[in-house]
Amino acid sequence: MKSIKLILVTAAMACFINGYSQSNIGLYTGFEIANFSFLNSIPNDPIQFGYSSEESETEAFAQSKIGFIYENLFGERIASVWSLEVARGLNKSSIRTALEEASMQLYDVSFEEKISNYKIGVGLDFSVYGEMQYDPLQILINLTFIQQFSIHRFESDLVGVAGKEVSFLYSPYNLSTWEAPNAESSFGTFMAIGPKVNYQLNDDFCVYGTGKYNVNLVSSDGGDLLHQNGFFFNLGVKYMIY
Repeated sequence: MKSIKLILVTAAMACFINGYSQSNIGLYTGFEIANFSFLNSIPNDPIQFGYSSEESETEAFAQSKIGFIYENLFGERIASVWSLEVARGLNKSSIRTALEEASMQLYDVSFEEKISNYKIGVGLDFSVYGEMQYDPLQILINLTFIQQFSIHRFESDLVGVAGKEVSFLYSPYNLSTWEAPNAESSFGTFMAIGPKVNYQLNDDFCVYGTGKYNVNLVSSDGGDLLHQNGFFFNLGVKYMIY
């Protein structure tokens, strides 16, 4: 209910601003480092026999991204910002521990994993230094509501445990097999707030950077990914079409 109210209030603010603003449309691309945690199953749990789970530590994943942006400038210090973004995950090497029950021997197994995102965002920019559209350097505070769909992909050739009857001590929740490649998906709903810097190279191109803090609105929308409170960082280039 709180999320619905927040969406309605944000949309109402954006509509109000749109009526008195100058519109800009553009494309952007860049690089992002984002934090995620996982809901892990515990297959060798002696009491619940693989049905128990626990939250993992937060991990950082790198992504390249491209998106569409629609800005409405309201005066010289405030703008509403709408965005539609696709972020492609970059591979990350990780180690998971497997147990051979017959010998009770532990094995370290290498995995390659990545997280890709599809985001819809609506928010506000507040300039604390520099006038929008007039000064080449602008330092802003950005507040954005984000609805995000994530896909966690991972694969392994299971070198070192081939032919052995093993169970993984910790594995992505609800995963039924370990045959590569595998994937889990999840929805995340959160607010992000933090500084944003724009540097206009000319009327069309702008270099930008952000460092935001995510406030998780829903602890788990499903799947094995938990979009925990945490920081994410962006760096990229914007091209304003109009």
